[in-house]
Amino acid sequence: MFICFHSQAQSIPHQKLEYTPYLITMENWRPGVLNKRQLTELCKEVKLKNVNPEDIKDPSSIDLHITDVGFHMKGCVKPQAGYDIPQIIELFKKEPLQFDDGKVSLSKGETYIFQIREALDLRDTLFSGQATGKSTFGRLDILTRLLTSYCESYDIVREGYNASLWIEVTPITFPIKIKTGMSLNQLRLFKGDPNRCRISKGDLPLWGDLIFNEKGESIEPQEDLSLNLLEDPRLGNGTCGYMAKEKSNGDPIAELDLTVDHEPDGHYVASDYWETVSPEPDIPQPLSLQIETERFYIFRSRERFKLPESVAIYCQAVSETLGELRIHYAGFVHPRFGEKRPDDMGAPLIFEVRGHNINTFLQHGETLAKLEYYFMSEDADEYDSSYSEQELTLSKYFKKHRVITYVEAIMFNSVNVNSELRIVRLGGGDTLKNEIYQDDLKELVEMIDHQYPGIDVWYNRKVVPGLKEKGRFAYIVYSKNQPVGSAIIRKGDDAKLCSMRILPKWREKGIGNLLMALLGKEIRRFAGKVHFTAPLSTYEDNEPFFDKLGFEYMGEAHRQYRLFDKEILCTVDANILWKNILSDLENTIEKFTLIGNLKHPDLVMSIKPEFANKIKERKKKVEIRRRFSKKWKGAYVMLYASAPLCEFFGEAQISDIIDSEPKEIWKLFGPEIGIDEDKYYEYCKGADKISALVLSEIDIYKSGILKDQLEFLLDKELKAPQSYCAIKDGTTWPTAVSLNYLLLA
Repeated sequence: MFICFHSQAQSIPHQKLEYTPYLITMENWRPGVLNKRQLTELCKEVKLKNVNPEDIKDPSSIDLHITDVGFHMKGCVKPQAGYDIPQIIELFKKEPLQFDDGKVSLSKGETYIFQIREALDLRDTLFSGQATGKSTFGRLDILTRLLTSYCESYDIVREGYNASLWIEVTPITFPIKIKTGMSLNQLRLFKGDPNRCRISKGDLPLWGDLIFNEKGESIEPQEDLSLNLLEDPRLGNGTCGYMAKEKSNGDPIAELDLTVDHEPDGHYVASDYWETVSPEPDIPQPLSLQIETERFYIFRSRERFKLPESVAIYCQAVSETLGELRIHYAGFVHPRFGEKRPDDMGAPLIFEVRGHNINTFLQHGETLAKLEYYFMSEDADEYDSSYSEQELTLSKYFKKHRVITYVEAIMFNSVNVNSELRIVRLGGGDTLKNEIYQDDLKELVEMIDHQYPGIDVWYNRKVVPGLKEKGRFAYIVYSKNQPVGSAIIRKGDDAKLCSMRILPKWREKGIGNLLMALLGKEIRRFAGKVHFTAPLSTYEDNEPFFDKLGFEYMGEAHRQYRLFDKEILCTVDANILWKNILSDLENTIEKFTLIGNLKHPDLVMSIKPEFANKIKERKKKVEIRRRFSKKWKGAYVMLYASAPLCEFFGEAQISDIIDSEPKEIWKLFGPEIGIDEDKYYEYCKGADKISALVLSEIDIYKSGILKDQLEFLLDKELKAPQSYCAIKDGTTWPTAVSLNYLLLA
């Protein structure tokens, strides 16, 4: 790193700002972060120069755009209080950059400085600023930092500043191409001293619920931001983050052309540049992941946020370098962040992590950043829609995986039913890319066009846009790749079951019940009621089915769509619908082979995490207990890893139960118990006899199911047993087991 200490340097030409004598006291503005309206006002007062008010999109910041004045530097240069930026450039530049049609390529590991188009004249004002890189470029491991003259700190604009703005850019993982007019970082302005605009931790509860856990439950406001290494349920396979590749198909990573007009769903194939990561299987507790030297990672926070219009957040790494790691976060969290999510669970923040000299381990729950909460000077009228629904995602330049919401992911995308049926979910623009699914859904809907004139027009004008805009979602049932049934829901407080079609050959097989279980799970998150209209003859033929779900006959429908048959209206409270679905879910699940060869368990057995991991690794086949009834010989057990994992991870049969002295049990099984001898005898201390449970037919789930997820779906607490408990009718456990199978699918 280069540090400037020189006292003389020839200045290069740079923009001179004309002084407009105007004292902006804005006495009616409260101290705090300026919102979009206030920033627009500063543009009118020529305190923000070269800023088009129409380009101010975010509710609490302005984008800063690069010009064609750029330099390739000898290295990173820390700004100094005694120098303006042109002087520093003159001292440490390699060469000016040559643009080709406004574009320029930047090599990875090299540092560049660009002049910013926007400029400030904050003389005689009470305004100061704070900058940060934009998230989509931070997720590409591009280090961007604002430089201001005569200031020793990055990303700071001091009160009274009147000079040009510059940005230092260092691509670290990928070579990139950029162009003039691109915005790589953003600036937030304050009225008053930012330190005096902060909200103290003790006052945060006054703003209501700000922070939530993974179940969407409000938690106590805090200033720490911690790492989440649990599986992202949308991605599965234990995935908790992404790691940038060093090579793609054996070749060096190609340049990322960031000048492309990227499609809404990305431009580059993610798998060419990224691989997913999951916690180390050999480290039982706590969940840990090894950060390799000079590799770049993306993770999400445990905490989820839903901010009101009057609060903004700045997120800062605990230390820019934490041991052998570099931690970064694109630090602005705008007011109303996470507010507009349909699942009402808030959104996590994203960490960008790079390993340095030696391999280092990060642990689940480790604090990586601090949160600074600020008053807004005025409430924000707009919300940052582009990130309010973010989860663990890559930069917008990469094609997305099939994206569903966090709560939708708690269910599943595709279910194998028996071995010939499959269910696929559609909802959101990217889920409709597969035109086969669209055509299949349309085919099923239009099979009854002779009874519903214009149903093809309804499908094209209402269903397709609704699915793309997430106003509707649908399921399709396949048998050997042929569509045999479907259901479509229109979202809203009074949700509508728009269509349900099951071909005659496939009726009376429980498919309708399974579809309603899927629909009901999602509906209850956003709807107070559910209704449908149907031909009177259809209702009469299926009245027991509708009655069991709680639908009430409300009389003739206001609008009639069908020829030759009166349509009626039925409605039900969404919570009643879900409760009725849950009450029969066990019977619904039993009709399908959702999970390979799993047996319906008789017991739930708690296993400490270190031993659970040994069972997963096939290093432990015998479980020991101080007492265990022999009546459970031959029973099937659901295996539960206790706190802090709190997950169901597999099933097994207790093929034998042997009661004997501790020495005899050790002689018989020794290494198969999965514990060293000293700890074994410490456990057995004071016991004349212990029970050895011989486990067979061990079936480990591909991905564990969190107890929190089941409780979320059940709306009830599942009390994990200290040792074991029987799965008895009349308790919550049979339904929990059925939900467990549904999630595993």
